[in-house]
Amino acid sequence: MRRTPTKRALEELRRKKKKADAMPLLCHKSTLWGYGTARMYKRLHVARIEAELELVEKGYLRIIEQGDYAYFELTEGGEVEVLKESIREVSDDPNGVICAVSFDIPEDVRYLRDSFRHFLKSVGFIMKQQSLWISPKPVQQPLRQLTRALKISDWVEIYTFTNLNPH
Repeated sequence: MRRTPTKRALEELRRKKKKADAMPLLCHKSTLWGYGTARMYKRLHVARIEAELELVEKGYLRIIEQGDYAYFELTEGGEVEVLKESIREVSDDPNGVICAVSFDIPEDVRYLRDSFRHFLKSVGFIMKQQSLWISPKPVQQPLRQLTRALKISDWVEIYTFTNLNPH
């Protein structure tokens, strides 16, 4: 069952954004902040609140309320996005180590197979044969975590090879 943020918590975030938009820019001259620094702080504050709202609305964060306090918690969808981003950021291995992915995802979950294939393409994997993909990025561990998070690990095998003949 997917929990959604309470209406009160979302309204509180929206109220904070509206309040931050109306924040004055000028600071007292006895403070260390000048006009430009205050403007930058306001922009960062508003941007953070907007980002929090967007992540809650996309379902990547959930708001947990306990008494008078509320905090954010990463959802399963948020965990998947974090893993995908960590895989995107990995650069090629200079030692010639290759990550190979083989999968046989059943037809009844075709949407998972298609989205996994699309993700592999988007992060630089190349199809060598049908359902066999290779990449020079050392992403074995985060890829294993991703397949577990997507609940497809039973159908996916991940291997590490050393390319002895780089030509």
